[in-house]
Amino acid sequence: MARLSDQPLEHDQRHALWLLADRAALALDDRQLQQRVFRSLEDLEPQVDIFQRMRAMSRYDSTASLLSAELTPETDVAEWVREA
Repeated sequence: MARLSDQPLEHDQRHALWLLADRAALALDDRQLQQRVFRSLEDLEPQVDIFQRMRAMSRYDSTASLLSAELTPETDVAEWVREA
């Protein structure tokens, strides 16, 4: 905010400045939260792909498809459940 240094801010100006600063801080917090959400979604993408492939396989010959498909290690599935 540009102003002359020898003139103090009036009460309304000071209030408006604090309001703008609060809104800017809130916007930055929201942006950080949004980035964390997007990162989480990116981390989940491979897991969602696996589940979608498993669902698609079950629509066809489920016995042959599930037996021939490479499954995720059991420890990974347990970790996904724990994280959920």
